[in-house]
Amino acid sequence: MKLHTSILLLAASTLSTALAIEARAAQDVLNDISQIKTQTATVQRDIDAFQGGPASAVQALQIKTDSDTLQKTIQKGSTDARNSASFTDNESAAIANAVTGLQTSIFKVLNSLVAKKAGFETAIFGSSAVPIVHDTLVGLRADTGYFGGNVTQKLTPQIAKLSPLIVSNIDFHFVRAVDAFSSG
Repeated sequence: MKLHTSILLLAASTLSTALAIEARAAQDVLNDISQIKTQTATVQRDIDAFQGGPASAVQALQIKTDSDTLQKTIQKGSTDARNSASFTDNESAAIANAVTGLQTSIFKVLNSLVAKKAGFETAIFGSSAVPIVHDTLVGLRADTGYFGGNVTQKLTPQIAKLSPLIVSNIDFHFVRAVDAFSSG
């Protein structure tokens, strides 16, 4: 009887730990999305402050530094999503809404970069930062795609059906920005 009770307690403990890990995993992804939103706003402020031209090396470096931080957070979010158990209906809805809420700020950052492309052509003490911006965008696009794919795999089937619309819309804007920085 004592052994039977010990096994039941161990099983209950394992189950409660597993449930806590799953709940934390969804919350981790939501926290990652919140950080992505915050860091996207930081990059937008950097771009807004960027004047372009030879005297803008420090501003260009700040954009690059904050973009690298954003990319690491996207990578962490991708890993957290990949390592999560499937999300519940409520978790899926919360995560889908959070990702949808990122679209506007992502589009604004990408459009702002494209609008200031000419300023990047001489931003490194008269030399071009365009290849650096291009490569950064390529990396951000790839990691954003991985993040979207990993999140989609964990969403409930009903919500996952909508994911390609969101992911492809974000990717479309990345493609336009990458193309804009492919020449120059």
